[in-house]
Amino acid sequence: MTALQRKPHLDTLAITLLIACCAFWGFQQILIKFAVQEIPPLWQASIRMVGATATARSAVACSPACCSPASSASFTSGSCTPAPRA
Repeated sequence: MTALQRKPHLDTLAITLLIACCAFWGFQQILIKFAVQEIPPLWQASIRMVGATATARSAVACSPACCSPASSASFTSGSCTPAPRA
């Protein structure tokens, strides 16, 4: 296993993800301003939290590092569990 090396600059993927994240956060504020006329702020926050939780849970469940052969783990019932030792 090799150690990760630190890069002196951001690559294209990193820059694209940063711009997309900032645009998403900025656009979300605009949507909140428009939606507050129909949906109360607490409900808006609840909907955003449910969406964020589902996204984070699916990202963790689908993580290749979680169930890679090097980690000797297996994916069962929505969670990564260590493989039994032989």
